[in-house]
Amino acid sequence: MKVIVAGTFTILHDGHKALLDAAIGLGMPIIVGLTDTSFISKSKPYELVSYEKRKTVIEEYLKQKGSDFTIRPLISTEGDSATEESYTHIVVSEETEGTAKRINTKREKNGLKPLTIVTVPLMLAKDLLPISSRRIIKGEIDEHGSLNRKITFSLNAIWEPYIQRTEEYLKNTFGEIIIRFRKIGKENYSLELFPDNYNIATIEATELLEDDDFSIGISPGLKLITSKGLLMISMGVAIVDKMGRIHFGESQSSETDLSLRDFAGINIFDISLIDRYISEKQWIGNCLKDSIDACILSFKNMSQTELKNQMLNLE
Repeated sequence: MKVIVAGTFTILHDGHKALLDAAIGLGMPIIVGLTDTSFISKSKPYELVSYEKRKTVIEEYLKQKGSDFTIRPLISTEGDSATEESYTHIVVSEETEGTAKRINTKREKNGLKPLTIVTVPLMLAKDLLPISSRRIIKGEIDEHGSLNRKITFSLNAIWEPYIQRTEEYLKNTFGEIIIRFRKIGKENYSLELFPDNYNIATIEATELLEDDDFSIGISPGLKLITSKGLLMISMGVAIVDKMGRIHFGESQSSETDLSLRDFAGINIFDISLIDRYISEKQWIGNCLKDSIDACILSFKNMSQTELKNQMLNLE
């Protein structure tokens, strides 16, 4: 029984370490297929690190872990993984899971048992984009995914008085940040029944985004909870990142004053008056935080296909 893991490992970063650690955790001999320099020279737009140097770095890491391992040069995408009977497991990232499936198809045609595929999620940098050697070489991030600058957000200036809790939450999530408040649109919002929060918030976020990492669009509205016969204030939040990915979150207030029925008829309000109609003093901050939390979770849980598509743009 042996586990195989392969890669170029140009700069050993946290994503690479996650792959190696997953292989170590299986408790069996590890075969590391290390891409030979001759095989990658045409595909990498930056100066290559020699095979021996990359091999030495991996050796040092695996020796520190007390692993039983062998490092072999890889001169093709699949190496001998489709023909070697002793291999039983393969560790891959979400980005390369498809390769493992193709290897298993070939193994079955060769009369061999398919490999057990262990898929390791891509490690995300602080800006919620995958860590990669190219990004490190370009100076965008370090090997742990930290940026050499502060993460920037843009937000409609109308929400500035209510953003304190959300700002604290963003700092806890991203580290040092900059929030840029921009004046766009109207100074008042229509408080409509059953608003299309997704589209309204997305349009605002898209309009706000300039040279920021993320923009945050916010759409408040009223929704009727028929089981209680009460109107709830709903807060929709859309986050757009610099690559155009959009994620949406929504949260609602607790029970509100029935006078909101009349309030809704006005169909417009000054945000500063909203405290008159809610039971929680910090509701706006709470609602924004909950909605943004949903957006951040959505970014982190992007599907394999979405992440693979983004990798092309990162390089």
